[in-house]
Amino acid sequence: MKLNLLPLLCSGLLCLAVNLLQAQQTSAFDLSITGAYQERALPEILSDLESRYPVKFYYIPERIPFYPITIEFKGQPFYQVMKKLLEGSLLTFTKWSPNEMVLVPEDQRNRAFVEGMIKKWKAGEWQAPVLSSIAEKSFTFGSANSALTGGKLSIKGQIQDDESNEPILGATVLVRETGQGEVSDEKGNFQLKLAPGKYTLQITYISYQSQLNYVSLYADGELPVRLISMPQQLNEVLIKAQAVEKGAQSTNMGIERLSAKSLNELPTLMGEADVIKSLQTLPGVTNAGEGVAGFNVRGGNIDQNLIMQDDAPLFNSAHALGFFSIFNADAVDQISLYKGHIPAQYGGRLSSVLDVQLKDGNMRKWTGKGSIGFIASRMVLEGPIKKDKLSILIGGRQSYLGPTLSQSTSITIKDSKAAFSDAVLKLAWRVNAKNTFRLTGFTSGDEFRYAQDFGYNWQNYQLTAQWNRVHSDHFFTKLHASYGAYRAEQTDPGGNDAFTLSNGLNNLKVKLDNVLSAGEKHALRFGAEASQYYARPEAIRPLSDISVFLPEQVQKDNGRELALYVQDEITFSDRIAVSLGTRWSRYQNLGPRVVWYYAEGQSRENLTVRDSAQFAAGEVITSYGGLEPRASLKLGFSDNASFKMSYNRLRQYIHLTSNTVAPTPVDVWQASNLYIPPQIADQYSVGWFLDEPNKKWETSVELYYKKILNVLEYKDLPELILNQRLETEILAGRGHAYGGEFSIRKVQGKLTGWFSYTYARSLVKVEGPSAEETVNAGRWYPANFDKPHQVNLISRLQINPTNSFTFNFTYSTGRPISIPVSSYRLGSGAYANFSDRNQYRIPDYHRLDIAWTVDNRQTRLKGIRGSFTASVYNVYGRANPFSIFFRRNEKGRPSAYQLAVVGAAIPAVAYNFTF
Repeated sequence: MKLNLLPLLCSGLLCLAVNLLQAQQTSAFDLSITGAYQERALPEILSDLESRYPVKFYYIPERIPFYPITIEFKGQPFYQVMKKLLEGSLLTFTKWSPNEMVLVPEDQRNRAFVEGMIKKWKAGEWQAPVLSSIAEKSFTFGSANSALTGGKLSIKGQIQDDESNEPILGATVLVRETGQGEVSDEKGNFQLKLAPGKYTLQITYISYQSQLNYVSLYADGELPVRLISMPQQLNEVLIKAQAVEKGAQSTNMGIERLSAKSLNELPTLMGEADVIKSLQTLPGVTNAGEGVAGFNVRGGNIDQNLIMQDDAPLFNSAHALGFFSIFNADAVDQISLYKGHIPAQYGGRLSSVLDVQLKDGNMRKWTGKGSIGFIASRMVLEGPIKKDKLSILIGGRQSYLGPTLSQSTSITIKDSKAAFSDAVLKLAWRVNAKNTFRLTGFTSGDEFRYAQDFGYNWQNYQLTAQWNRVHSDHFFTKLHASYGAYRAEQTDPGGNDAFTLSNGLNNLKVKLDNVLSAGEKHALRFGAEASQYYARPEAIRPLSDISVFLPEQVQKDNGRELALYVQDEITFSDRIAVSLGTRWSRYQNLGPRVVWYYAEGQSRENLTVRDSAQFAAGEVITSYGGLEPRASLKLGFSDNASFKMSYNRLRQYIHLTSNTVAPTPVDVWQASNLYIPPQIADQYSVGWFLDEPNKKWETSVELYYKKILNVLEYKDLPELILNQRLETEILAGRGHAYGGEFSIRKVQGKLTGWFSYTYARSLVKVEGPSAEETVNAGRWYPANFDKPHQVNLISRLQINPTNSFTFNFTYSTGRPISIPVSSYRLGSGAYANFSDRNQYRIPDYHRLDIAWTVDNRQTRLKGIRGSFTASVYNVYGRANPFSIFFRRNEKGRPSAYQLAVVGAAIPAVAYNFTF
């Protein structure tokens, strides 16, 4: 198939020329701003900027916020200054003319409204407000002449909303002179004990105008407080909270976070923003190659990652055999990857936890987002069913790979089929100030067929319910219940061996999570969790009357997992903090199942079977469990530098069985049983974290060591499909992984990004009671995902508010493989003699991607606002080898050949839009 790049090139040059012409016009966006403001209101700051720079601001005087802002700029670009000033407000800014800026609410951003605003300003109907940055009031209780001496007086009050009269929970009352503080309770009440005198009480609460109350206190008094609403965006507050979790200040280590915005800024394959591919730009996160599902963290297998969406587990996170993930980028709110210290509320996997949280629907207005790309389009629509009470979010994605394949000149490819889709629906019901219910439904699926040779199809189904309860400003509860189902099929559609092979797994999960803040020193988290795994039988059925296959079904193992956990975040001071916790888990292997017993002292083989037993449905066959302690420590040497260390013990009771490095959809999830014990890991980590004082640069170095028991390995050439005695092919080994991760990030300025280098080793040793149950004569050998060196360089150049370029370079060592080192003949047959397991490597992997984004959301006032991204994946067209295979050449001698899944540069165009 030929791709005509001329129209794309011409349109790109035209856009570039237009932007260059616009750049020749001097505008406010070209300014570099310097200034420092201490508790100044936004109108005062805007007025000061107007007096010092050639810029004019227009806004709605009644809607401009008056909360105090303390901020400093040193030669920062104008658009970055404006974004920082408007954080936490419901305002956005746009350019009316080169030197005229308009601040408008997001829901009133249209040309007619802005024209009316400017007309009122120029006619003198509107002008800058003269209110103080903080509302000020004075109160006197008693008389100075009659004041008590030597005792304390009581001042109490109730904080209410000025319009609705509803009490405000969690408002802060601070006595500036003494530093004493109090927080209002669920009825808005507060009480302070103070000596007689004059005080300044500052009362603040998110999304309300702050108040200064000058109190002359000479007798007990009651202070009426009515706060005026000044709306702020809660999602901006969440972004600030995330920043606390990273760098030198946080207690935890090995936590990576990505925002939904960052997904669309990275260069992507065929223009499709992708959660999993974005994670692979982070230190310590790799995969086996292009076209491989899942990801590997610190040398672990793909099944050692707990992947959750809205707290419900997922068992397949990939579309199109691993090229894309199942997550809709426009529906995602927050992505957290735990790979170092894993908090006690998470369990069941050894390497990492990927926590993907979906957005709640907008409670105030209807909005939409979407993307049109080369191979798929997606759409998310959200809004209120009942304003401020009930919201809905609906999202979907559909590929159109079929028409693309049909354009191929290859008959084989034209006869192939590929399609994927996913859909999500989420309801959020804010019952009252203390209770919120959420209901999420999700489905995703794939269908792939290569001509008439073979095909796969699979589906994910997920239903999640969650209740959040705020008992008080110190106590919070979350109750979660979810059901998930995974179905997979492999099909051979033609010939006398036509068949369908299927398997699946159902999962039920219930979790109670509590958070209790005990003063400023302790943040206690405790709860309980229960999961049940129902495995569908592995089954094969013929697809024609002439098929050589007969119907067959193999029962798989069921399991139940129970856990209790507690964790305390203890803050001794600004410099010393500790996180201590433990998780107790218990696993039970359940019937119905036939269990085979083997001759004692002999290897497990079909010939050594001595007896069997039938266990009924729900009957406990065997059980495992124990404590899983977790701890981390932060020692701060300054506000910008800290040393951290952590320890985790983790258990994994469910495993993915696959005898290939690239898992397929029909690989089976196997629950632990009498012969397959849980994997157990102990991980130790230490790290040094340094932030530049002005927060432009963040640097970290982390070292880790992980010891693993009962690593799943296999005998040579194992039979894993339709095997009633799978334990005869599986071996339990030992493993250890160790390495270091270095990362440096630039988080401010026109040029941002990060560089990371990871050194990681993952080794396995299998030493059984017999030669058949021993690998490589009992010596240590590299695990399938042992890739010692990994380099990532991500940079983003913001040319102006509209144009940006992103560059992504990645390098990694080739993965281990076993190869035939010689051959021999026996009778008329030729046989290969293979090397020891994983003693060779495929060539190293490296790739460069580039993306150019034109974002008009700050300059367009009407219609659909969006961004256009042109990207090139694999710029210099490297044919990175996925695997090595051997066959005889034209001279009859065995030769090695490389298989590359992507061997050329792939251009793509995507349009992301918002309305």
